[in-house]
Amino acid sequence: MIETSAWDSIQPLLRDLGLDPIRVENVLHPGHPDVDYTHGNIELKYMSAFPVRPDTKVRVPKLKGEQVAWITRRSMKGGLVWLLVRVGSEWFLWAGKDVWEVRQGLTQAEWRERSSLILAQPITQESRQRLKDMLTGKVRTGE
Repeated sequence: MIETSAWDSIQPLLRDLGLDPIRVENVLHPGHPDVDYTHGNIELKYMSAFPVRPDTKVRVPKLKGEQVAWITRRSMKGGLVWLLVRVGSEWFLWAGKDVWEVRQGLTQAEWRERSSLILAQPITQESRQRLKDMLTGKVRTGE
């Protein structure tokens, strides 16, 4: 699976949540996230699996410095911007303020403890609502 396939699998959920997601390919503004939606932006990434050794630092492939800079800057200005990483069949949602730390590398346990939300298959109604509340700013990370 590549990021395009990640988009194909998450787009229907975002649409069903009423978030009007639009895929963005912006060559003029490096670092701009992959998805615009009614309340902000989402950068999509994909990893086939976590490293085998649990103490290995997880590094997201193709998470570029300019993406981290864009996400961090927008987040610091109060914008809703997220990193959504599919790892196998799970989705990990990271708030923009945490993306720098993700890029530096965290263990699998740290991913599970620190991510804003984990969506496991099948995605429950409760998880869908929590995702919507986070993406619309009704619930901020850490609440």
